[in-house]
Amino acid sequence: MTQLPLFAAPAEPEAGTQCARLLDYLRHHKSINPLQCWSLLGIYRLSARVFDLRKAGHPIVTETIIVHNRWNEPTHVASYSLMEL
Repeated sequence: MTQLPLFAAPAEPEAGTQCARLLDYLRHHKSINPLQCWSLLGIYRLSARVFDLRKAGHPIVTETIIVHNRWNEPTHVASYSLMEL
């Protein structure tokens, strides 16, 4: 009889950390981009925190979106969300 691989649940980040704030935000909102993250959560390096959460097993997906900068020029940025399971 073959055994199925065991998958552990994603590790929860320590309370009060940037990773915990980000994960809580993603669980309660659809997505977040770097500017929202900086202004709402005080996290400057969003991609680094996403890396940490993915490493802990959280299924975060990246989508490239277009936003306009202060000169109304279109700019591509990453938008992150939790994968629907």
